Amino acid sequence: MKRFIATFVVLSAVVFTASALFAGTVTKTFMSNATAQKQVGDLSMYKLVASRGSIPQYGDANVGTPNWYDYANSTDFATGSNGTIFYFQATTQKDEWVLIDAPNYSPNSFYKLGIPRVGNNDDIVNMVVTGSNVYTSYSSARMPLFSSVTADADGVKSLTNQNIILEFWGRNYSGNAQASKLDQNGSAVSLPTSGTTTGYDWNDTPAADGDHGSYQVHLYDSTSQSGQTLFGLSRIYRTNQSIDAGIGNSGKADALDWTMATNEASQNNRSLQVLAIPNYAEGSLIYSATSGKKWEEGEAWLNPDGTVSAGVPTADTPVHVNAGTVEVTGAGYAQSVSHEPNAPIDVKTVASDAICDECMGLDIGEKTRELFADAAKTAKTVVWNGPMGVFENPTLAKGTVAVAQALADSDAITIVGGGDSAAACEQLG
Repeated sequence: MKRFIATFVVLSAVVFTASALFAGTVTKTFMSNATAQKQVGDLSMYKLVASRGSIPQYGDANVGTPNWYDYANSTDFATGSNGTIFYFQATTQKDEWVLIDAPNYSPNSFYKLGIPRVGNNDDIVNMVVTGSNVYTSYSSARMPLFSSVTADADGVKSLTNQNIILEFWGRNYSGNAQASKLDQNGSAVSLPTSGTTTGYDWNDTPAADGDHGSYQVHLYDSTSQSGQTLFGLSRIYRTNQSIDAGIGNSGKADALDWTMATNEASQNNRSLQVLAIPNYAEGSLIYSATSGKKWEEGEAWLNPDGTVSAGVPTADTPVHVNAGTVEVTGAGYAQSVSHEPNAPIDVKTVASDAICDECMGLDIGEKTRELFADAAKTAKTVVWNGPMGVFENPTLAKGTVAVAQALADSDAITIVGGGDSAAACEQLG
């Protein structure tokens, strides 16, 4: 019987992993709250950015980094986002939640979607986002701007087309009110300074340093010139101090945004989820929100009810994302439909352990190409399944070309499997 010997070359690689979604003890998260999901209506474009199923009692210097979350997806948001959903839940007498749908909040970084990292200036967000929608199950005096709103049949109160204020920073801050903050278009939104200087609330000012930390979303009503906290997390990095967090205003008059408000026993089992629409770059692999599988492997976007769609895009029926500027084909790759798909891009070759957080590994480098070529020279049988990079773009096809040439020059029996590999061979001639 003929014996086949396969030679495997193990190379260092960038691997993105995530622990199970929503680990921790909490009765509900956004993904299991059908009532909250229904408020948004169409979730088909959104993907989970980050989740912490049960926010711990004490701070941690790693808060805001991907490792701190139960689930963190920094890869899909390396090129930005289009629209954001914030969901925060706490148990009062029962599970209460607030959902902020901010279609106009589109930051260019994972770290401006989730909690900022301690002391990192690039993570600071201090702005107004107009045109936002807020939904909550929390009918309480601690949600004063909802006091005149009638709940629907599901017990949900809503305010649409609102101004929200985002105060995200990994440093100290003061209760001094700012006379204005910029909105998402760079326009100044005037804010009242009277009545907001006696303590920490919905209009504070970041300091130049420190490690207290703020991840707060507030609601501002320009008609009444009043505001309230929707949810707040503060004192989040100190390992020997409690994280102060809750939904609505806190019960402490001089710390309505939960800053230094000793967490109340009535607000526990706190959880946080952030979702956004990725701003897919050309050539990006498209993944589902709930797994690392590609679309072609059977999982796609979330349906409005939170289930995973069975729909799979094909070459004949592509799915358009990013307001029609990017099209996803059956191969699971994003291809631009608004500009030349093979436009040149700037690349930088680095060691596999030196890829920055904001960068993406899209092809193998010269040294790795040499390793594959050397292995092919002595191999008897080679099974090739998968290109080396985003071969559709000539700038990122060098690794795939090198491996294809090495196999062509080899005496080994070569088996090419998988649609992408076959497409690469066909494209390369």
